[in-house]
Amino acid sequence: AKHSKICDTQPQDGTLNRDEFQKCMNINKMPLNADETDALFSVFDRDGGGGISYEEFLQALRRLTPARRALVVRVFDVLDRSQPGGSKGKLTVDAFKDVYSTSKHPKVQSGAMTKQEALREFLSAFEGSRGNRDGVVTWEEWLGYYEEVSASIDSDDYFGQMMVSTWSHLKRKNADGSRSAAITYVPSSEVERLQADLKASIYQKSSACDQRKVAEKAFKVMDLDGSGNVSMGEFKKALERFGLHVVPERDSGVRAPPGGYSQEVVAALFARFDADGSGALEYKEFCNSLYKNERESEAPLLHHTRDPRRPTQMRSAETGKLIGKPCYQGNEWLKESNHIFDFSRPPRGVALQQSFR
Repeated sequence: AKHSKICDTQPQDGTLNRDEFQKCMNINKMPLNADETDALFSVFDRDGGGGISYEEFLQALRRLTPARRALVVRVFDVLDRSQPGGSKGKLTVDAFKDVYSTSKHPKVQSGAMTKQEALREFLSAFEGSRGNRDGVVTWEEWLGYYEEVSASIDSDDYFGQMMVSTWSHLKRKNADGSRSAAITYVPSSEVERLQADLKASIYQKSSACDQRKVAEKAFKVMDLDGSGNVSMGEFKKALERFGLHVVPERDSGVRAPPGGYSQEVVAALFARFDADGSGALEYKEFCNSLYKNERESEAPLLHHTRDPRRPTQMRSAETGKLIGKPCYQGNEWLKESNHIFDFSRPPRGVALQQSFR
């Protein structure tokens, strides 16, 4: 934002023209030739107006994260299904009349606006800056609106809390007739805990060298059609396979075991890696992402004991507890054990006999 203001000189209209944009790239140590500047400028100048605002710049860079997109999709789907006649793939005023009260709108109270007009005004906001103001919100307009909102919000947690607060009156009907909040948000700390527990559980069920492969194999077993993807249901089964119990749905009729992870936390972890929001997770990519910051030969978060000659102790940084058996591979302790574990060498007595020949 600071560099944008510095480069916005002729005129100071809050936007960067092509030359100002190139100057901004140079300040940020990203020198571009003329063709590269033209190509990149056209990407950010989404409306073709010949100028890039700071908001346009952010929107192009900061697309919705999977967690944010999942919330945006969820609200749209619930509103869409609530309309008379069922889902239409677009939203009209009928989708909002039960979740937005116009009775306290100042213009409605003064008589300057009818309730229907107030609803249309509310609806038009969701068409976004590029909407055609036709009184109907398409999925593309809805997504564009929330991309604009999301661009200036750094924290996923803040965005999630905002969505839950905004749509707190949006309810879904359960099988038992009760009603509950249509959307919920799980703080990232809870998702991180499940992810860490999953990695620790995978490690317990594998050697110190193949956690990623063990995880991939478990998900592959659930992939019955060999598509390379797993659904949410298959993802839950894979978690159960690693001893991570998932609490059943409230209206499933299945008694929940003590402990376990809520459906919301599991769905949040699934959404974190379901980048396109398709509802299918490419498990090979998921496993690669799960271990992207670790060498394949390492156990997660290892700590050595005080004596470097003794076997390595595996300890979780999250809980401080030992999470597996000692690892002897490449350990100095083995190298000082007269090779009694090295079966490629002859027995010690044979070696001594050979030395006296």
